[in-house]
Amino acid sequence: LPHCFFISESLKVLDLQMRCVLKLPSSIVFSNLKILSLANVIFSDDCSTQQLFSGCLVLEKLNIVGCDWGNLKAVTISAPRLCSLMISEMDDENSSNRCHVMIFGTSLKFFSYSGAFMNDFCLYSSSSLVDACIYTEAEEPREVAYHVNKLIRELSGVKKLTLSSVAVEVCSHLPLCFSLSVFNSINML
Repeated sequence: LPHCFFISESLKVLDLQMRCVLKLPSSIVFSNLKILSLANVIFSDDCSTQQLFSGCLVLEKLNIVGCDWGNLKAVTISAPRLCSLMISEMDDENSSNRCHVMIFGTSLKFFSYSGAFMNDFCLYSSSSLVDACIYTEAEEPREVAYHVNKLIRELSGVKKLTLSSVAVEVCSHLPLCFSLSVFNSINML
């Protein structure tokens, strides 16, 4: 994509679905982008990926589906108006890299994660969260137990929580298994 594309003032919805390395310019400003959907892209490096997420000034909905995080070490997803975040990871057995993804969700109402926890996801400032879903079908539950448990604990203010049966099972592999007392506001499980 041409560099001028990444400073669009009129673009409101961007849906990128392509199996290729996402090479991004050093400056990205989407001043009116409200919905960003990324499917099957390969993130090239920390800096440009961070630039993409921080350059969406009014982003409200972010979907990341089947993307390859293998080239990344750490990235932050932070958009003041972000209300919906859906992450669906592909199971990449060839990648030994684990990316640390920090999510700051001051306006986040909906969060969904689906995958085998190939990366480390951390939620911060997510007290506005209403609905969360964690779906995992990990073949080795003990390997993902820590990440599932940590993410569940970060959802303590959620009102509705949906967990796959495997997500519940993997928590039982830890001595500090989550309990419903962690959830202050839950009214539907």
